[in-house]
Amino acid sequence: MSSEQDSSKTETPPSNDVRANDVYVDPPAPPPAPPRNGNRTALLLASAAVVLALGAPYWSTPLYRALHLRTPGMEWQARQEVENGRQAQSLAELDRRLAELAGVVAKANDQAAGVKAMQAALEAQTRALAQLQLRAVLRRPVPFEAELKAVRAFGGKGDDLEPLLAAIEPYASTGIPLDSQLRREFSSVSDAVARTEARPSMMHWLTNVTGINTLTNLVAWSAEPPAPEGPQPDRPADIVERAQGKLYDGDLRGAAEELAKLEGDAAGAARVWLGEAKARLAANQAVDRIAEHVANVASKQAK
Repeated sequence: MSSEQDSSKTETPPSNDVRANDVYVDPPAPPPAPPRNGNRTALLLASAAVVLALGAPYWSTPLYRALHLRTPGMEWQARQEVENGRQAQSLAELDRRLAELAGVVAKANDQAAGVKAMQAALEAQTRALAQLQLRAVLRRPVPFEAELKAVRAFGGKGDDLEPLLAAIEPYASTGIPLDSQLRREFSSVSDAVARTEARPSMMHWLTNVTGINTLTNLVAWSAEPPAPEGPQPDRPADIVERAQGKLYDGDLRGAAEELAKLEGDAAGAARVWLGEAKARLAANQAVDRIAEHVANVASKQAK
């Protein structure tokens, strides 16, 4: 009995101050942890949802079309595509019409350029023909008034030809003597110049009759010695002789330059022949210049 009492004394009461007569109950167990496979599935589903959401602009439209579904956005897009197609078609039609118009304009420009070129060629031919006719009559001692007017009417005078035409214009109604004619007529010129030199002037005649010149020379000699005489000017006869020599050598220009040195009555006696000689020189030069012009026109049209 004492042993039972001792054993009862040795038992310790529960920590929560439960009496000896109460029954001891264990605390409730924690809920079981969810399985790990469930977390992985949720993560995969979330990742798939994100991927689908990001790729929706690429696959949603084909999917809706495959299922014959039309959302408001798809309807607006369809209308926009139709409108864009119409605009593209209108632009293509406009480009086509512009291309046709550009072709018509280019063709018209080509035709206009061809007409202008043909007109320019015709004018050049007409001008060359007028110059050739003038060239033909200038090589003969005949009038050339009509041919000269034709050249100027068709614009064939040119900057280098106009001075020559102006020089021969005073002889257009009568013609210009040839070089051979001028050589034959030069003898009359030399005779006329010689007559002016042989005919004394009135002052010379009075001096010889009254002896004033002799008296003047004596007074001047007594006052002071005469000054040495300088070079004497060329006599008209000498000038005519040099001009005749050059003329017979075929140098018409040199002969004209010599006669241009005459003065006074001698220059008046040679004025007509000298004017005809200068006109013939200008005519010969115009003949050569016209030939060059015509050759240039022919070479340009041949290209």
